[in-house]
Amino acid sequence: MKKSLRLFVVILLFVPVLLFSPGCGGGGFIDVSSLKDELNVSEIPGAKEYPNADAIRILERHETELTITSDGYVNTQEKVHIIQKLLKNIDQYAFIEIDLGGGQKLEKIVARTVKADGTVIELKPEDFLLSSGSSDANSFYTDEKSVKFTFPAIEKNCIIEYIYTIKKGFAFRYDVWFTQNTVPILKNEYILRFPKLLILAKGLGGAGWNWNFKPYNLNLPKQVTDEGIKNKDLAQPMTVTWTLNNVEAFEPEPNMPAWSNYIGHVRFAPSDWKSWNDISTWYYKELFEPQVETSSKIKSLAESLTKDLASDEEKIEALNHYVRNMRYVSIVLGDGGLVPNPPSKVIERNYGDCKDKSTLLVSLCRSIGITAKPVLVLTEDRGEIDESFASWRFNHMIIQATTSSGKSYFIDATAEFATLTDLPVGGEGVKTLVMNSDGKASFQKTPVSTASDNVTTFNADIQIKPDGSAEMDVTILYKGNSAQEARYKLKDLTNDELARHCGNYIAEDFINAKIDNISHTPVDSVYSEMKLQFTVSFASLFTKAADLSMARINPFHIFNQYSWLKREKRSYPLLLPYRFTINKNITLQLPDQYYELRSMPEKLSLTNKNMEYDTRYQDLGGGKLRFQETFSLKENRITPQYYSEFRNLIEQMKNKSEEKIVLNKK
Repeated sequence: MKKSLRLFVVILLFVPVLLFSPGCGGGGFIDVSSLKDELNVSEIPGAKEYPNADAIRILERHETELTITSDGYVNTQEKVHIIQKLLKNIDQYAFIEIDLGGGQKLEKIVARTVKADGTVIELKPEDFLLSSGSSDANSFYTDEKSVKFTFPAIEKNCIIEYIYTIKKGFAFRYDVWFTQNTVPILKNEYILRFPKLLILAKGLGGAGWNWNFKPYNLNLPKQVTDEGIKNKDLAQPMTVTWTLNNVEAFEPEPNMPAWSNYIGHVRFAPSDWKSWNDISTWYYKELFEPQVETSSKIKSLAESLTKDLASDEEKIEALNHYVRNMRYVSIVLGDGGLVPNPPSKVIERNYGDCKDKSTLLVSLCRSIGITAKPVLVLTEDRGEIDESFASWRFNHMIIQATTSSGKSYFIDATAEFATLTDLPVGGEGVKTLVMNSDGKASFQKTPVSTASDNVTTFNADIQIKPDGSAEMDVTILYKGNSAQEARYKLKDLTNDELARHCGNYIAEDFINAKIDNISHTPVDSVYSEMKLQFTVSFASLFTKAADLSMARINPFHIFNQYSWLKREKRSYPLLLPYRFTINKNITLQLPDQYYELRSMPEKLSLTNKNMEYDTRYQDLGGGKLRFQETFSLKENRITPQYYSEFRNLIEQMKNKSEEKIVLNKK
């Protein structure tokens, strides 16, 4: 990237002038009177004008300045100015954290509270906490920083204001201007300053550099350009401004897809990223390829790991098994956010992050003649790739390995419990950038598992004793993503934690259940059936009314909670983790000499494009009952159009699961 952003130094040698324009906007806080003048209002709006808002963002201003360094690189400095009026539920706005990632450096920060009576309380330098890179329970090593502070003496109708300036190392590599917020914004402005030299054509003595941008989920007003004094001074600053007024609040919903798919924002990129091949060539040639190793040491390791294996699939899986069993450690040190460590170093440390593990796996595969390519991914929780605008959007790396017969597999080397055909949930069905050795790339979508791929089966036998107590033997079988999820949850649990985990499967009606005899198959045997077994004892399974005894014999959840069903309508899709099927097979044995069946729930079948549900009870005679239930989530993204119907069916299913059998005591 540095090469692509470097300007011709020869140009600088022939321009004997200062190439740095003045600092991003001078000044500091804005008094209320000046703020009214800028907004052209007699009074700052409040709860009367915005009765549903917790706060109003009065002003949001981003001033970005591009400068040319003495060695010919383009750097950026951004000044952000936020003024917000708090109306209700104000505590949520008291704490601020500003992330400093991607080599950013905090240059200056100030903040203050202006109380409703006009009293001003300005934060002191010691009130700002700068946290630096550390290691924590998630084994995350980073030199990225953040600055944190809390506004003092906040109250209803007070104004909070903060200004900070950050210096960035790369022009427009990651820059995004969010034009919308979860509160209404009266004025949101983006100001871009740069020397004329920067965008002037090379033939006219300039650098011939520029930037690309694209708005999302908004109509961006026409930019206002101020060329300053029109003379031949190439260092003369120019200004481009975009201004948005009265921006509506973005109202997120629970369990919706990534906000970036819907919230208003503008994404920027360097102008030399004209296509995705430009990004791929830069990343592959400058950052990835120099780290790949196919040395004799790497080849010897790969051959030892694949000894006596015949097929390419077996070899790929053996190499992946070795890499995925290394400890996952996220590393963002210096250029570590983008540049992988050499495979030999990863082997020595026995840990690495996604790009480290992917580079090692590519090296191992290539050393024994298996085609392997690095793949850049934007996981589902971060948004969707727009193929029409080349920009850096990626947060993950996997690989694509191809057998000699032409069969390709996407492999996530960080997925500890995935088989060769599995991907973690966040990597399913997403657009990826597959990079070739010549630097060119293609978009390919990762496979998506179906409801029949991800199955949890509950088998249970319940024995009722004459005194109404009961014992239940449970076996749970997992397949696909359900197995991956179970293995992650079960690994390293203590006995007490394991008992609580088993108890989480049991409905609230059985809260006093005692769990014993817990066992499960080895979590690291990913090609073997994943099974969990335990015994549940109930002091009483019955609730009584007069001479009747009632019992719920469906103790297992389909969903652990249903808070995502509270809304009657939705504006955005409902996103559930993945498509899945749950099967329940439960038998109940009554002491026939003490109880007789009086009634049991009717069967129910429900279906639409997103789900299928079927449940039925059977009297097998001799005091033996059978309950069977099947639920399949065929689509995990429920569009607003189908949400109401889906919600109604889930409510019916939920109510059905709570129905009880009714017994007479003999």
